[in-house]
Amino acid sequence: MSSRIGLLGGLVLFAAVLWWAFDGGSLEAADVKRRLSDYSLDREPFGVPLPPLWKKELQQAIALAPEVSLLDPAAPAMAAEILRSVSWVDPQSVAVQLKLPKGLQVEFLPRPARYLLLVNSRPVGVLAADGTMLPRGLPADFLGKLIHVLLEPGELIPPPGKRISSPVALEALRAWQEIQQVQEISQLKVKRIQRKAAYTNAVRSVTPPLTLVLRDGRELEWGRSDASRDPNTPDLAVKMARLGAAMRQYPGLNGVQVVSLDHPDQAFLLDAAYQELPFDSRVLLRK
Repeated sequence: MSSRIGLLGGLVLFAAVLWWAFDGGSLEAADVKRRLSDYSLDREPFGVPLPPLWKKELQQAIALAPEVSLLDPAAPAMAAEILRSVSWVDPQSVAVQLKLPKGLQVEFLPRPARYLLLVNSRPVGVLAADGTMLPRGLPADFLGKLIHVLLEPGELIPPPGKRISSPVALEALRAWQEIQQVQEISQLKVKRIQRKAAYTNAVRSVTPPLTLVLRDGRELEWGRSDASRDPNTPDLAVKMARLGAAMRQYPGLNGVQVVSLDHPDQAFLLDAAYQELPFDSRVLLRK
């Protein structure tokens, strides 16, 4: 299950196909009101069985569906609305087709997972790409592949399907593509995202600069994402060029504990004792 459930991370997803099938082979049969709770799930979103809590929520939503005639023009919209009420379903992915006389075919995708949220090192939920929370129940081997985002104690964790308000979590989402690029190009693996240490006492409602903590504990002080449009933070191209310069001077970042990439003027490197290391911070940007 782990290899297929991992697709939830957002690379490739199987579209689920749900049928509300109606017996009979004529338009007269299709005009008879039937309960939408009589359905079949022909293809599940991951190509494998859903987590039990996810399946239960889907079943509960469909169980509340009213009777409908296939010839009712409102039937497809009604079916789509039922699926969009499920907290883990991506509402933008729901597509309904009327296929007479068989029934209604609904295709949908789950909201892609992005991060595992932690408070005081304790997991408190999984954040989807659109900023909403996913239900519990994803297997441990899948959760182990997610990057962690460290929240501040006391930050509100909304119920499944509701959008989070945590500034650090929302900034981590804005930085998602940048973090993927860092990992792909540098081959450094990010384990955790947190507020920059010097910013922990700042006003919580303000978008914080981020620190990317690698699997071996080293830190990349990344700052704010390009999407946040902070005039005091270098853009992605500059930060990537600075990181490349650091890795050329210190291959594998050997002996480096902190790479500070977000200073307006230049990058800084610190050793394990947090003392500044010699660094030729000049970078070449290709135009």
